[in-house]
Amino acid sequence: QVRALVGEPTGRIPRFLSENHYALYGGDSEKKQSERRYRTMLQMLLEEDTQYARLYYEVQDTLNKARRAADRALDDINRQLEEAERTLQHMRNNAARLDDGTVVFRSTVDGHVYTEDGRQLSDDEAQDIEFSDNAPSQEDYNTQKQKVETLKKQEVEVKTYKRDVIDRAQERMDDENDPPSVEELEKIEQDIHVRKPAILSPYLYQEGLLENQSKPNNLTVAQDIAGNSPLEMPPMNSQFEKARLDIPDNEVFSVAGNNPTTAPAV
Repeated sequence: QVRALVGEPTGRIPRFLSENHYALYGGDSEKKQSERRYRTMLQMLLEEDTQYARLYYEVQDTLNKARRAADRALDDINRQLEEAERTLQHMRNNAARLDDGTVVFRSTVDGHVYTEDGRQLSDDEAQDIEFSDNAPSQEDYNTQKQKVETLKKQEVEVKTYKRDVIDRAQERMDDENDPPSVEELEKIEQDIHVRKPAILSPYLYQEGLLENQSKPNNLTVAQDIAGNSPLEMPPMNSQFEKARLDIPDNEVFSVAGNNPTTAPAV
């Protein structure tokens, strides 16, 4: 901890240095000087390794979009759940009841009378029950009850996805002293798609995050970066690299032409 505070190399940063870094800064003394220019390993990787930086920022963008999709889904689910529960309670209020207060419903299919939990009443039990004109049928009540249960299940699924996939991934992305490796970044990207609950699909679609849209031919983000897809790096990244490497604007510079660098697993 003390070595890191005074600017001396801690032993972690050299493990993340790429060949591009050595090419830019030369021998060992230059390398050590550049190490001391950065407060964290993540800062060093983002500024020294173009390929890692692109992958990191793309995964972070995907993570942000997935969070927005999950938040919008939860808003919709909560709104629908409140409405569905109000409707269900209204149906219960209009239902017939036994002397002990048990809620009962008549089936429109077989004409029998059933309790809320599905027990069929005998003819003797049902003969004196009066049903109002707006009393719900057993089928309508069960349909509404199932709707409430489905919405509750969807709420749990989205909250679990947000906690176990999005929040944990963000914690990993935010670790500046022990940043995620390329393999970890790819795993985060994969989990966002593979572990999503079905209810999230239309919300991810609206964010442009469906797997078959975001990565042609099922390429990973890293493969896209390496130039294995028709997608090109946005011009803003090229301009950033020109500025960082002090390349004149009138010279052609292609980031995709650089050899991809893989950070070792932490």
